[in-house]
Amino acid sequence: MRKFYSFSLLAFGLAMVAFGVFVMMNPELSLRVFTLFIGSLLGLYGIVEIVAFVEQRKVWNISFLFLLNGLLALGVSIFTFARPELAEMTYVFVFGIWVLVSAIFQMIAALSLRRIPGWGALLAIALVLFIFALVILLSKMAAAITVSVTFGIYFIAQGMALFFAWMLLRRFRTASSLRD
Repeated sequence: MRKFYSFSLLAFGLAMVAFGVFVMMNPELSLRVFTLFIGSLLGLYGIVEIVAFVEQRKVWNISFLFLLNGLLALGVSIFTFARPELAEMTYVFVFGIWVLVSAIFQMIAALSLRRIPGWGALLAIALVLFIFALVILLSKMAAAITVSVTFGIYFIAQGMALFFAWMLLRRFRTASSLRD
Protein backbone atom coordinates (compact mmCIF):
# COMPACT_ATOMS: atom_id res chain seq x y z
CA MET A 1 0.00 0.00 0.00
CA ARG A 2 2.88 2.37 0.75
CA LYS A 3 4.36 1.83 -2.71
CA PHE A 4 0.99 2.50 -4.31
CA TYR A 5 0.56 5.70 -2.29
CA SER A 6 4.11 6.77 -3.05
CA PHE A 7 3.62 6.14 -6.76
CA SER A 8 0.28 7.98 -6.65
CA LEU A 9 1.92 11.06 -5.12
CA LEU A 10 4.56 11.07 -7.84
CA ALA A 11 2.08 10.46 -10.66
CA PHE A 12 -0.43 13.07 -9.49
CA GLY A 13 2.34 15.56 -8.79
CA LEU A 14 3.78 15.22 -12.28
CA ALA A 15 0.31 15.30 -13.84
CA MET A 16 -0.61 18.48 -11.98
CA VAL A 17 2.59 20.22 -13.02
CA ALA A 18 2.03 19.18 -16.63
CA PHE A 19 -1.60 20.35 -16.48
CA GLY A 20 -0.54 23.66 -14.92
CA VAL A 21 1.96 24.26 -17.72
CA PHE A 22 -0.67 23.28 -20.33
CA VAL A 23 -3.20 25.70 -18.83
CA MET A 24 -0.68 28.53 -18.81
CA MET A 25 0.24 27.87 -22.44
CA ASN A 26 -3.41 27.84 -23.62
CA PRO A 27 -5.15 30.88 -22.12
CA GLU A 28 -8.13 30.96 -24.51
CA LEU A 29 -8.87 27.28 -23.97
CA SER A 30 -8.52 27.80 -20.21
CA LEU A 31 -11.03 30.64 -20.28
CA ARG A 32 -13.48 28.49 -22.27
CA VAL A 33 -13.14 25.58 -19.83
CA PHE A 34 -13.53 27.94 -16.88
CA THR A 35 -16.65 29.46 -18.47
CA LEU A 36 -18.21 26.05 -19.12
CA PHE A 37 -17.36 24.97 -15.57
CA ILE A 38 -19.21 28.00 -14.19
CA GLY A 39 -22.11 27.16 -16.50
CA SER A 40 -22.17 23.59 -15.18
CA LEU A 41 -22.15 24.74 -11.56
CA LEU A 42 -24.95 27.22 -12.22
CA GLY A 43 -26.99 24.53 -13.96
CA LEU A 44 -26.64 22.11 -11.07
CA TYR A 45 -27.38 24.86 -8.57
CA GLY A 46 -30.47 25.92 -10.52
CA ILE A 47 -31.81 22.38 -10.63
CA VAL A 48 -31.24 21.94 -6.88
CA GLU A 49 -33.03 25.22 -6.12
CA ILE A 50 -36.00 24.35 -8.36
CA VAL A 51 -36.35 20.83 -6.94
CA ALA A 52 -35.99 22.13 -3.37
CA PHE A 53 -38.72 24.68 -3.96
CA VAL A 54 -41.11 22.15 -5.50
CA GLU A 55 -40.53 19.51 -2.82
CA GLN A 56 -40.14 21.70 0.25
CA ARG A 57 -42.46 24.67 -0.29
CA LYS A 58 -45.27 23.16 1.78
CA VAL A 59 -42.97 21.81 4.49
CA TRP A 60 -40.72 24.84 4.99
CA ASN A 61 -42.85 27.56 3.47
CA ILE A 62 -39.96 28.34 1.11
CA SER A 63 -40.17 31.68 -0.62
CA PHE A 64 -41.07 31.91 -4.30
CA LEU A 65 -37.73 33.73 -4.69
CA PHE A 66 -35.91 30.39 -4.39
CA LEU A 67 -37.73 29.18 -7.50
CA LEU A 68 -36.89 32.38 -9.35
CA ASN A 69 -33.26 32.09 -8.26
CA GLY A 70 -33.13 28.51 -9.51
CA LEU A 71 -34.72 29.44 -12.83
CA LEU A 72 -32.26 32.32 -13.24
CA ALA A 73 -29.26 30.09 -12.50
CA LEU A 74 -30.55 27.44 -14.91
CA GLY A 75 -31.16 30.10 -17.55
CA VAL A 76 -27.62 31.48 -17.22
CA SER A 77 -26.31 27.91 -17.46
CA ILE A 78 -28.27 27.27 -20.67
CA PHE A 79 -27.04 30.60 -22.06
CA THR A 80 -23.46 29.63 -21.18
CA PHE A 81 -23.64 26.39 -23.15
CA ALA A 82 -25.66 27.83 -26.02
CA ARG A 83 -23.37 30.85 -26.53
CA PRO A 84 -20.05 30.16 -24.77
CA GLU A 85 -18.18 32.95 -26.59
CA LEU A 86 -20.76 35.52 -25.44
CA ALA A 87 -20.79 34.00 -21.95
CA GLU A 88 -16.99 34.40 -21.79
CA MET A 89 -17.23 38.08 -22.62
CA THR A 90 -20.07 38.54 -20.15
CA TYR A 91 -18.24 36.77 -17.32
CA VAL A 92 -15.04 38.69 -18.08
CA PHE A 93 -16.96 41.97 -18.05
CA VAL A 94 -18.73 41.17 -14.77
CA PHE A 95 -15.43 40.06 -13.21
CA GLY A 96 -13.72 43.23 -14.44
CA ILE A 97 -16.48 45.45 -13.00
CA TRP A 98 -16.28 43.58 -9.69
CA VAL A 99 -12.50 44.06 -9.49
CA LEU A 100 -12.89 47.73 -10.45
CA VAL A 101 -15.53 48.40 -7.79
CA SER A 102 -13.52 46.47 -5.22
CA ALA A 103 -10.41 48.52 -6.06
CA ILE A 104 -12.33 51.78 -5.69
CA PHE A 105 -13.67 50.68 -2.29
CA GLN A 106 -10.13 49.76 -1.21
CA MET A 107 -8.84 53.16 -2.35
CA ILE A 108 -11.54 54.89 -0.31
CA ALA A 109 -10.70 52.71 2.70
CA ALA A 110 -6.97 53.43 2.32
CA LEU A 111 -7.52 57.16 2.06
CA SER A 112 -9.73 57.11 5.14
CA LEU A 113 -6.89 55.39 7.05
CA ARG A 114 -4.22 57.98 6.11
CA ARG A 115 -3.32 58.63 9.75
CA ILE A 116 -2.47 54.97 10.35
CA PRO A 117 1.01 53.78 9.36
CA GLY A 118 0.88 51.35 6.44
CA TRP A 119 -2.13 52.88 4.72
CA GLY A 120 -0.01 53.39 1.62
CA ALA A 121 0.36 49.64 1.11
CA LEU A 122 -3.42 49.28 0.98
CA LEU A 123 -3.60 52.17 -1.48
CA ALA A 124 -0.85 50.64 -3.64
CA ILE A 125 -2.68 47.30 -3.79
CA ALA A 126 -5.91 49.11 -4.66
CA LEU A 127 -4.17 50.96 -7.48
CA VAL A 128 -2.73 47.71 -8.86
CA LEU A 129 -6.22 46.16 -8.75
CA PHE A 130 -7.65 49.25 -10.45
CA ILE A 131 -5.16 48.97 -13.32
CA PHE A 132 -5.76 45.21 -13.47
CA ALA A 133 -9.52 45.84 -13.76
CA LEU A 134 -9.01 48.31 -16.60
CA VAL A 135 -6.83 45.81 -18.47
CA ILE A 136 -9.47 43.09 -18.02
CA LEU A 137 -12.24 45.40 -19.22
CA LEU A 138 -10.24 46.43 -22.27
CA SER A 139 -9.07 42.97 -23.35
CA LYS A 140 -10.68 39.53 -23.24
CA MET A 141 -7.22 38.07 -23.86
CA ALA A 142 -5.89 39.73 -20.70
CA ALA A 143 -8.65 38.03 -18.74
CA ALA A 144 -7.89 34.70 -20.42
CA ILE A 145 -4.23 35.05 -19.54
CA THR A 146 -5.12 35.95 -15.95
CA VAL A 147 -7.32 32.88 -15.58
CA SER A 148 -4.76 30.58 -17.15
CA VAL A 149 -1.82 31.94 -15.15
CA THR A 150 -3.78 31.74 -11.89
CA PHE A 151 -4.89 28.16 -12.46
CA GLY A 152 -1.52 27.23 -13.93
CA ILE A 153 0.36 28.48 -10.87
CA TYR A 154 -2.08 26.66 -8.59
CA PHE A 155 -1.66 23.32 -10.36
CA ILE A 156 2.10 23.66 -10.65
CA ALA A 157 2.36 24.49 -6.92
CA GLN A 158 0.08 21.58 -5.98
CA GLY A 159 2.06 19.26 -8.23
CA MET A 160 5.33 20.36 -6.67
CA ALA A 161 3.89 19.86 -3.20
CA LEU A 162 2.90 16.29 -4.10
CA PHE A 163 6.32 15.68 -5.64
CA PHE A 164 8.03 16.91 -2.46
CA ALA A 165 5.68 14.76 -0.35
CA TRP A 166 6.74 11.80 -2.51
CA MET A 167 10.42 12.64 -1.91
CA LEU A 168 9.88 12.94 1.85
CA LEU A 169 8.00 9.66 1.94
CA ARG A 170 10.88 7.95 0.13
CA ARG A 171 13.41 9.47 2.57
CA PHE A 172 11.29 8.39 5.52
CA ARG A 173 11.01 4.87 4.13
CA THR A 174 14.79 4.74 3.53
CA ALA A 175 15.56 6.11 6.99
CA SER A 176 13.19 3.69 8.72
CA SER A 177 14.64 0.72 6.81
CA LEU A 178 18.17 1.75 7.89
CA ARG A 179 17.09 1.72 11.57
CA ASP A 180 15.73 -1.81 11.30
